[in-house]
Amino acid sequence: MSPNTSFARRTRFAYGLRVSRSFRNGMRQDLRYVEPSTNKAHCKDCFSSMVKLDELVEHDQVVSGKFWLVQKHQANVTFAIYSCSNSNDRYVDSDAMRRLGEVKITVEDPAKVTNPDTYTFTVSFTFGGTELQATAVDDQTQKQAQTSVVFVAE
Repeated sequence: MSPNTSFARRTRFAYGLRVSRSFRNGMRQDLRYVEPSTNKAHCKDCFSSMVKLDELVEHDQVVSGKFWLVQKHQANVTFAIYSCSNSNDRYVDSDAMRRLGEVKITVEDPAKVTNPDTYTFTVSFTFGGTELQATAVDDQTQKQAQTSVVFVAE
């Protein structure tokens, strides 16, 4: 293949992360909880899609999203990575969801996190043929953590 030739493929699944979101009407009541450190209502186990089902992705394409802490003084964050065979699913407990792995990142000085709404992370997926690389970056310190998920034929 020529170095000037690009390679793209359509995704067989949607890819994303398990997140907690601010609770809104229409969300599942059984996943609602109030975070004691902020007294805010959240919905846990939501699926945050980074790439849609049947989306065209280039080789080495990077897709990124911003995420926030939920708790004051939160010491670490685990971003669980999921694939989904149904583009309409909103929660990771669906039968169409499959957990692929996770990327964990430690907050450098959790005592300084007094407003979790302003403490951000950038999570990026890089698609490279037979694997997905996930990177989480603490936007305040630029520290990062990463993992790879190898795609296997089913």
